[in-house]
Amino acid sequence: MAMADNKMSGKQKVVKGFDLNAFVGASEPEEVQVVEALKPASKPADAAKLTKPLVEAKKVTKVPKIASQVPKENLTERVQIRLTKSEMDKLAVQCGLVPSSAFLRNFMKENGLI
Repeated sequence: MAMADNKMSGKQKVVKGFDLNAFVGASEPEEVQVVEALKPASKPADAAKLTKPLVEAKKVTKVPKIASQVPKENLTERVQIRLTKSEMDKLAVQCGLVPSSAFLRNFMKENGLI
């Protein structure tokens, strides 16, 4: 039987309804892939190397709370200011990708204003 005869066609005789087995059976047979057997290593691996971990695991330790650590407070109060266009441009250059409100709050903390 030629390969062209085994090609799947969507046309089949309708006897009682669609026959899935006949439809799938009309397709080309699957090619069998030959898998080569894995060759054994020329010399066996050292058992000590197999059992020894490559990197020793680091132990996780909890950091004790320092008494000087202050619990975070929620930010509830707002300050609103108005700037000129040139002042805002200078601020934007200094802020970079950081939001201006976070930058200004950190700046005021560093300079002892708050």
